Amino acid sequence: MFPIIAMHTMSAFFEPTHRSCAASARKRRSSGCAAALVILLGLPLILPAKPLLAGPQDGLPPLSEEWDRSTPRRSLQLFLDSCRENRYDDAAYLLDMSHIPRGRQTKRGPVLARQLKFVLDQTVWFDLELISDEAAGDPEDGRTTETVAEVPLGRGVIPIVLNRRALPGGGAAWLISSRTLQRVDDMYAEYGSAWITEYLPPIFSEIRLGEWLLWQIVSLFGILTLAFAGAWLISFPTLGFANWIARRTGYKWDDILLAASRWPVRIFLTLVIANIASGYLRLSVPAAATLSGLIGSGLILTVAWLISRSVSILSASLMRSLQEQNDSGKGIVDISQELKARGARTQVIVLRRVIQIVVFILAAALILTQFEFLRRIGTSLLASAGVAGVVIGLAAQKTISNILAGIQLALTQPIRIGDTVILEGEWGQIEEINLTYVVLKIWDLRRLIVPVSRVLDAPFQNWTKTSPELLGTIYFYADYSVPIEKLREELQRFVSKRPDWDRQACSVLVTKATEQTVEVRALISAADASDQWNLRCAVREHMIAYLQQLDGGRYLPKTRLAGLADPNILSDRQSDA
Repeated sequence: MFPIIAMHTMSAFFEPTHRSCAASARKRRSSGCAAALVILLGLPLILPAKPLLAGPQDGLPPLSEEWDRSTPRRSLQLFLDSCRENRYDDAAYLLDMSHIPRGRQTKRGPVLARQLKFVLDQTVWFDLELISDEAAGDPEDGRTTETVAEVPLGRGVIPIVLNRRALPGGGAAWLISSRTLQRVDDMYAEYGSAWITEYLPPIFSEIRLGEWLLWQIVSLFGILTLAFAGAWLISFPTLGFANWIARRTGYKWDDILLAASRWPVRIFLTLVIANIASGYLRLSVPAAATLSGLIGSGLILTVAWLISRSVSILSASLMRSLQEQNDSGKGIVDISQELKARGARTQVIVLRRVIQIVVFILAAALILTQFEFLRRIGTSLLASAGVAGVVIGLAAQKTISNILAGIQLALTQPIRIGDTVILEGEWGQIEEINLTYVVLKIWDLRRLIVPVSRVLDAPFQNWTKTSPELLGTIYFYADYSVPIEKLREELQRFVSKRPDWDRQACSVLVTKATEQTVEVRALISAADASDQWNLRCAVREHMIAYLQQLDGGRYLPKTRLAGLADPNILSDRQSDA
């Protein structure tokens, strides 16, 4: 029809020229207006028609059951739960797809839901308690609009907005706005899946374990393996060069530190490389926070391990050096140096344990700060720790006092490792000194465990506090007629042949006289408690044997019976007999 009208209109311009000019002008004006009107009316018929837009979810099948989408919080919770369970078809019912033609909504909706969830996982940690649970939404955002998050993109941000939209069947629902969905492609281009997903079967992107996709878990194990190999390759020449330098120095501590740091350095480098490479996994915010906390905790433990290992090796080397000096100078170096060496060993052992305990306590405290939920628990506990702190302090009073006593024992050194003491009525040597208890090795090889606080609170005998030399006494009894000078000579002769006598003291004195016997005390000296004990026993045995054979044993203790005093009576009785 339009061509016919157009031809008729064009013919008006070629009418015969013999008509009058006025009539011709009027005709042209009327024909031109008619032509313009016809063109305007016929233009929509020849141009392609723009497709009509649909409603928010007109292209989706009806819901099998009615969902509670009456508030922003409930709609967002439904969207997140559906995506976590890989029900992206259901998640599409939480989208406002009014900008998408009706015929494409069924196919496009799940794709938008998957992409939006992947972007939100990496950029937003939702606290649903902060999102309105009222049907009218948050009044500050408007009665039909609520902004629940913002996604950084370039130099700006893209708001994640929920709108309250009317549904065709009646009622209203809170849906993720069409304006937000129009920027999903831009956000996904920035935060989308890694390139490796293009070469993996789709199942690796569909299976989800909590906040982790299957391809992310597999990739993480691969990253850890490659990180360990890379750390080994980096540490091998580095540590080799450091060893080459350490061997050319005149010190031993650098060799010790290198030996202690070999494995901690490799583990540390592995965790650092893994932390850098984990950025390519496109993890969700909770998963990234968990992995970051685990890697941070591993780094803290590695540093604590390095410090503890270095302290242990350095202390062992120092104790070995002290022992070598003591052994090489035995018999030449005076006793005071041996006592100083034993005191140094005691301080090294106790201080090593103190440093290790402090290091791991600090490491544990730093690890707790790596996780948000543990940090909140710690804050809550600290907020209510008034009475609890007092109760715990009272309950752990003895433990704390023992620890402080152990530190005091290491500094003041009333006892040292190797000291000979009489503790709790038992004679023995100090075998171990810990922060909370002391181990006493008794002469019969039993071990007596004594709390450190008791060692400091109760009196005890230390036979080697200032020097190990000891005086020993031996008591024996003889008849009044015993020649004391012969006993002195015999004792001097006997001990002079004994290797355990230190040639410092040797004497015999009568210390007591009873009605029947005299008490004789032999005094001898020895270099230490062990030699003194053996020498005392040997002297006791020898002096008893000497009294037995001296003049047929006449000086052994004997009992006298009183008789008649008149000698004539005694002689008469003897003659009668």
